[in-house]
Amino acid sequence: MNENKTLAVRFQGFTNDWEQRKLGEFCNMFNGDRGINYPKDSDMVPDGIPFINAGDLQEGRVNLATVNKITREKFYQLSGAKIKRGDILYCLRGTLGKNAFVDSFNEGTVASSLVDIRPKNIDSQYLFTILNSDIEYRQRIRCDEGAAQPNLSAKNLANFDIPVPEIGEQVKIGRYFETLSNLIALHQRKLTKLQLLKKSMLTKMFPKDGARVPEIRFQGFHGDWEQRKLGEVFTSLKNNTLSRSNLNDGQGTIQNIHYGDVLIKYGEYLDVRKEKIPFVNPSTILSNIDFLQNGDIIFADTAEDATVGKCTEISGIDGHKVVSGLHTMPFRPVVKFAEGYLGFYLNSSAYHDQLIPLMQGIKVTSISKRALHDTLLTYPPDRREQSRLGEFFIHLDYLIAIHQRKLSKLQKIKQAMLSKLFV
Repeated sequence: MNENKTLAVRFQGFTNDWEQRKLGEFCNMFNGDRGINYPKDSDMVPDGIPFINAGDLQEGRVNLATVNKITREKFYQLSGAKIKRGDILYCLRGTLGKNAFVDSFNEGTVASSLVDIRPKNIDSQYLFTILNSDIEYRQRIRCDEGAAQPNLSAKNLANFDIPVPEIGEQVKIGRYFETLSNLIALHQRKLTKLQLLKKSMLTKMFPKDGARVPEIRFQGFHGDWEQRKLGEVFTSLKNNTLSRSNLNDGQGTIQNIHYGDVLIKYGEYLDVRKEKIPFVNPSTILSNIDFLQNGDIIFADTAEDATVGKCTEISGIDGHKVVSGLHTMPFRPVVKFAEGYLGFYLNSSAYHDQLIPLMQGIKVTSISKRALHDTLLTYPPDRREQSRLGEFFIHLDYLIAIHQRKLSKLQKIKQAMLSKLFV
């Protein structure tokens, strides 16, 4: 018997109740071939028919750049799924529920961990939206048949309940979320492009492997860069050993930079006016401590991986009282540097690669202040060149932050609308 369902948010012009039906009524499902003809590594060719694994399903689409290919002869030998445009690929084992909409190719097949869902008598984009909503998630976790590895049968998937409105409303909903997903993908591509540009420029705009000039340089600057030991360029400051329990998010007069935030939260350049920095609890007494100034560098001396030595350059102090906290090593340059240069240089591979052989420990790695003192700093003697580098990377970070905010906003809108449309 069909159970009528009316949802919380409706597109204008639609008032009919929604029916609750079984997924299997609105699609055909085709498993991957699991027999003797299943493709082996030796069957893979550089140019052929896509043979799609769960790992190829990325951000709701099939990443053809990672897909293995099989010959047409092998393709015809397989008795399993024969993909068509408009199908939905769904993972039944491993990363359960991971899925992708097929819209960029017309032919292919799937590995045994996937099922090919072919919509019928329902809008394909609408069905894809349902399979990425809480309606699918709640039923999936109830039906998981796996033990060590999550597992779901196509039969159980076909028995999932789905809400079904009239076709016109399906199309409206499907196109709305398709447009939203395309916008998310667009901003994700722009963000990824900027992040890759930054990573590349951090490698190419600072000299490495003992070189005295960078691979890429701003026009108008010439001559070798200077090289000096860190201990000659910086003086050490005092930090504290306060744990998170001594900190809070809103009350106090002194702010504290914790090593965990240096490793995970803060970038190469930290404007204390704009970032949320914890306060020292008013009841906690600090003594014999150095307050930070603009241009100071805070290194994290401990981590669980090779990010040990990640650092941030302090800016925007403007009367703020900020101290360097647990597992940090604060330094102040005795040579005047342009704003932003040190933060980006000291986090580049050109400098950080020196730290790797100096790290100690197995599960938790650390680096000592003495070891840092002997590392080499390379920098242009002309502060105008330093300034150009700092400004370039600060602007890149600004653009990255804009796209991150836009992306986050769109993702929140999508999640909110999924929750409101599918109660």
